[in-house]
Amino acid sequence: MLETEAKLFLIKALIEGIPCKLETIDAITDFVDTFKVLVEENSRIDATLIGDIDGMLLENTSGIPFTSIIVTGKLIKFTMLISEDDVDQHDIECLSRVVISCFSALIIEHQKNALKTGDEKEESFESDDFGIII
Repeated sequence: MLETEAKLFLIKALIEGIPCKLETIDAITDFVDTFKVLVEENSRIDATLIGDIDGMLLENTSGIPFTSIIVTGKLIKFTMLISEDDVDQHDIECLSRVVISCFSALIIEHQKNALKTGDEKEESFESDDFGIII
């Protein structure tokens, strides 16, 4: 069950996109590769993420694309491809998990870059804007 703050956090990410600092094509490529692996390996995401740095599509179990994901380097934007009335609860849950995976991929890529440059790595994730009750 998600707390209200977590729901608002996900809604904001879906509406406004996720700000990021992927400054090179290589950085975007690494992020997309990590993101796709996280989505593929998550058994609770019953959808397929296809595409590359030029754009990705999230397909439901019927093979119908229902969300596009564009990574510009400064923003990761999610766009629904079908009307809200045609999206079922299962697809919405998958999309929510994909958005969380997107944040995870950004954190992983940040850590990789920090280790390459010798910067300190993050030991914890602190945010008053995000919370999940399990």
